[in-house]
Amino acid sequence: MGSVVGRVSEETPKFHVVRRAATYECGATPRASPRRAATPTAGPSGTWPGLRRGPARRPRRAPPSPRRVLGDRAVAAVVRPTFFAHFVAGEDEAEVRGAVEACGRAALAPSSTTPPRPASRTRRPALAPRQARVYDYAGEAACDAARDVFAGAIEAVARVAPEDGFAAIKVTALGQPGSSAPGARVETARFFGGERLPTSDRGAFEAAWFGLFTESAASRAAAAETFNALEAATQRCRALGGSVAGVISVKRMRELSALCREAGPFAAAALTEEEGALADAMLDRLDGLAALAAARGVRVMVDAEHTYFQPAIDHICLELMRKYNRGGGAVVHNTYQCYLTATAAKLERHAALANREGWHFGAKLVRGAYLHLERARAARLGYADPVHATIEDTHACFDAAVAFALARPDVRSGRSAANVLVASHNRASVERALDVMANEGLDARTSKVYFGQLLGMADHLTFTLGAHGYRAYKYVPYGSLYEVMPYLLRRAHENGDLLSSNVAGERALLVGELARRARAALGV
Repeated sequence: MGSVVGRVSEETPKFHVVRRAATYECGATPRASPRRAATPTAGPSGTWPGLRRGPARRPRRAPPSPRRVLGDRAVAAVVRPTFFAHFVAGEDEAEVRGAVEACGRAALAPSSTTPPRPASRTRRPALAPRQARVYDYAGEAACDAARDVFAGAIEAVARVAPEDGFAAIKVTALGQPGSSAPGARVETARFFGGERLPTSDRGAFEAAWFGLFTESAASRAAAAETFNALEAATQRCRALGGSVAGVISVKRMRELSALCREAGPFAAAALTEEEGALADAMLDRLDGLAALAAARGVRVMVDAEHTYFQPAIDHICLELMRKYNRGGGAVVHNTYQCYLTATAAKLERHAALANREGWHFGAKLVRGAYLHLERARAARLGYADPVHATIEDTHACFDAAVAFALARPDVRSGRSAANVLVASHNRASVERALDVMANEGLDARTSKVYFGQLLGMADHLTFTLGAHGYRAYKYVPYGSLYEVMPYLLRRAHENGDLLSSNVAGERALLVGELARRARAALGV
């Protein structure tokens, strides 16, 4: 299975939209989806009629496979004309192109977040209602297969949406981020962080070095090599200001761990030779995908995952952004989940780092996909719940994150475009983002602020935004019926609450649009 995000353009059939003082009231009079034009009552209210009767109740477990329960023919007869037709663009690139063109001008931003799962990969047993896919490491062949799927998605994006596309990467499909190089690199950054190793003077550097490491000949050689590498890196980019962790490779970390005066987290995090080889392979896959995206003019979104993976994934993203987000703009975009209490501080820290080091910060802002799992894990292991206490707190965090990302110093100074994807079905959040854009003077077409919603959901937001020149996108999954079945089940499970609250409003908008068309046809 793959997926694309179709950009909606000003060529979408126009319906009346009420303008407010600083923005547009998304949905006051909707832009109906072109895919629904022939059957205006299709959509969440028609596809899932039971959800409009009241709040959805989440099952304690993810729903069973309909294929297993009903059999292939029955599933195809029921699912293909309903769920599949509404939430999936088609089975191949040609059908995807048609679906995107139905949204207006064919300008795509593919987002391959859920590639076909290789047969040797299995998902972890759910500790709580399953929120999104998690991969278990099942060998290098499976990781190579996933890399090839992501590469194929990047190539497809480049063909369908040259210079205007996104492709998403899921790190857990490409290796073991929690137990390999990224985790080691994070520990290296912690070990050498702060003022432990002054980088401006060789004598001061060596004095501090021998406070951490022995004064053996091997340690003296390592100190000299590290300082020389630091000087060379600073010469290449003065703005970096000297990062010791940035010039120590994972292999070098293993060698240095044997020289530590005291055993600690740094030494414990050092990889064995076999682990180092696996880590290098994972990082090579990620770097190769980013390089391919840059060469093809495709932007990459790196998916956020569970909190026990995320520090390593963040580290990977920062290194890729340092390398590829220079010159013309942002190629790599990290994902920030606003249901986590630590997100606001992390977002500000990463943006400040980009501004200080002179590269373009790229971000995709979401509310989050692992809430139940994160809370269950925190309770089971006895650590503080990392999730905001209430949904109102999550909404506030998301809106604040959007406001910060659009008004951060490098955007206000003109050094960088915003490079932010606002991924939300929440009308109030979208309108607040438009208010920030208006207040900051950010042009809808050139500021690189993007808005994204899932295909088949929140069409009144996507098409209203596209109608007024904003860079609005649809997340468009594609693949065979049985490849996309897990995606459809996850969407039903993850978005039940959203659909139950939004479906009545969308139905009313569609009925109103149908009535407006009828009056126009009758000349009333």
